[in-house]
Amino acid sequence: MLIRQTISTSMKKKPRVVILGSGWGGNRLARMLNKDIYDVNVVSPANHFLFTPLLPQTTVGSLEFRTIQEPVRTIEGLGGYYQAKARSLDLEKRIVKCEDIFCKDRFDLSWDVLVLATGSKTNTFGTPGVMENEGKDVFFLKHLYHARQIRNRVLECFERAAIPNLPESERERLLSFVVVGGGPTSCEFVAELYDFVTKDVSKWYPDLTAKITLVEAGPRILGSFDQKLVDYSLGNFRGKKIDVRTDTSVTAVSCARETIIDEKTGKKHQHSDAELSDGSTLPFGMMVWSAGLQPVKFCENTSQFARGPTGRVLVDRFLRIQLNSDLVDGEFASQGMGLGGRLYGIGDAVVNAEAPLVPLASVAEQQADYLSRVRQYILKPFNIYLIHTTTFHTSQVLNDHLATKIQHSDGDEHLPLPGKIPVSSFPPFPSFMYDKSRSFRYISRGAMSSMGSFRGLVDMSHIDTPFGKAPDHIATSGFFGFLAWHSYYFSKQYSWSNMILNPLMKFKAMCFGRDISRF
Repeated sequence: MLIRQTISTSMKKKPRVVILGSGWGGNRLARMLNKDIYDVNVVSPANHFLFTPLLPQTTVGSLEFRTIQEPVRTIEGLGGYYQAKARSLDLEKRIVKCEDIFCKDRFDLSWDVLVLATGSKTNTFGTPGVMENEGKDVFFLKHLYHARQIRNRVLECFERAAIPNLPESERERLLSFVVVGGGPTSCEFVAELYDFVTKDVSKWYPDLTAKITLVEAGPRILGSFDQKLVDYSLGNFRGKKIDVRTDTSVTAVSCARETIIDEKTGKKHQHSDAELSDGSTLPFGMMVWSAGLQPVKFCENTSQFARGPTGRVLVDRFLRIQLNSDLVDGEFASQGMGLGGRLYGIGDAVVNAEAPLVPLASVAEQQADYLSRVRQYILKPFNIYLIHTTTFHTSQVLNDHLATKIQHSDGDEHLPLPGKIPVSSFPPFPSFMYDKSRSFRYISRGAMSSMGSFRGLVDMSHIDTPFGKAPDHIATSGFFGFLAWHSYYFSKQYSWSNMILNPLMKFKAMCFGRDISRF
């Protein structure tokens, strides 16, 4: 009893872990880290985790916004949350400089371990007119407010098209919806938009007909999916008279604020169109741009980080951030990769040049699982008694341990490296069936996508099983694909409330229709 009291009084401060971001990686890590060992803090401009696979369904009211988000502050044991943006980093003092999103006030946050999980933002590839008109005629689809904007814009286009004496060319433009990008998010949004305008909106606007166009720069949509699923999707879209244009890119977007005068009525109208790589012009009332990803501003401005060709921060196979050798010297250079075990990166913001992975939610999630286990390992051999008695460590205790040189067969003596730990897995193959690994190992879980109207895609080709890669062409579509997609993602919710609310909201929309009011 005396020993326990002595430990608890002398070691009052836990090492502070600061996580930048509340997405798939940051949220998962904040939940998985042992709060009895670490003081876990989160810095993010979004005070919630967003379940992005279901985001397209909120744009048309198939699901309500609250059903795909989990507030950050519901994470048990969280030391602190700050709704702010990280602006710069002081490696010497181990301080991240932040700016709150409300009053733009600056504050410093110290850390013992920093995890970069800032995610990514939409990549416009420098296309003229896209960023200039974002939120007006052009919309992204990465956040909840994007979904709200899209939902309002769709209904606005129909309401404006219903006004009498409108020129037919203007009406056709308003009811033309263009989606840029052929990935799962774009295809799911196209399917949801079609269901919305044909099953719900059409009841109240019987004289109006919408046109949906999907533009993809590559040779095919759903590039990572099995070819037979791609063919199924194309047949499904074309059967619905959705115009799919592959090998076509948007070269410029023109949303003229100057007005066009109708010669017959003398009325003025706005004009917006997309210039395509084939030389044609595509007028539109709303464009949704979901064509690519790029690093957020913080990663671009942090010169101490080494970056790959695409701008993503470089990490090694242990998820330690590589520092820019031209800008880091002295103490930091001697500590090697990851600033002596204090600096890590996960999710879309980072990439391992030796084994690059596609930016996916499952990658970020598994990296968070791996990192939480690594941090447990680093402390465990040092003092197992303290861990099991849930007493607190001082920052100095952790720092001294991290600075201890541990010799390994690969010659890395600057950092305590993990032993072989279980990989992050999922049913039907539990993690104990896979070989343990010291470095991060990604387990492919396949790919899924919703096609609306009780149809979906499930591609299990090339998944990582305990016995090697799965054979080609293990894929299904149609109703079974729809059922598997919804069952899997509904079960992935963090709260019981959303596990229950999601199917209830879908059932409500199916029975009573979607809401068509603007808000």
